[in-house]
Amino acid sequence: MLFSNGAADPHPITGACLALERLAWLGEPVILVGEELAGRRLPGDAQSRIDWVRTGLGVPGCLIVAVDEGASVGDGDQPDPTGPWARLQATWDADTLITSLQSSVTSGRRAGLTVVSIGPRGPAVNPTMPRADVEALDLPDAVRQLIAADAFDGAAGVLPDLGAALVSAAWPSPANSADMLERGQPGDG
Repeated sequence: MLFSNGAADPHPITGACLALERLAWLGEPVILVGEELAGRRLPGDAQSRIDWVRTGLGVPGCLIVAVDEGASVGDGDQPDPTGPWARLQATWDADTLITSLQSSVTSGRRAGLTVVSIGPRGPAVNPTMPRADVEALDLPDAVRQLIAADAFDGAAGVLPDLGAALVSAAWPSPANSADMLERGQPGDG
C-alpha cells in the first residue's frame, strides 16, 4: 500500500513518507515486505527486498521486515496463516496491522491485532469471516483514523474525575430543576 499499483514501474504513493512520519506519532512503524509488489516479483533474498523498498521509499531510518505469509507451518501440512502476524506481534510489540490484502484481515485478527483494511471492501466470500476493525479508503485515511482514535482514547484518560454531585451542580438537569418547572419551557405561553 506504500507503492503504486503500476507493476511495470512501482513507485511510492503520494504521501507515503508523510503517512510513515505521522504513524511514528503513535509508535514505531514496521514496514512489511512480501515477495511480490503490485504483481511484480521482488528479489528472492530477504535483505535485497528490504534494500529495494528502503531505496524506493527513500526512508533510511525506517524499520523494514521481510515477511512471507505462507512460510510458517503449523500442525499438519497447511501453513498457519496467523503465524507471521503472531511473530510480528511478539517481536515488535505490534498491536495494529494496516493492510490492503483482504487475505491478511482474518489471520491478523486471529493473531490478536487490530486490523485496518485499505481499499474497497471486496465481496464477502464467506460471511462468517471476520471483517477489519477499521476500513479506510487509502493510507492517509487509515493514518488519520488511527491518530483520531488514539487522540480520543488518550483524551478520555485526561478528563478530570468528576463526582456525581459536582456534575449535577455544574450542569443541572432541566428535568430535575425546580426553577425550570416554575419558569416553564421556552415557547410556553
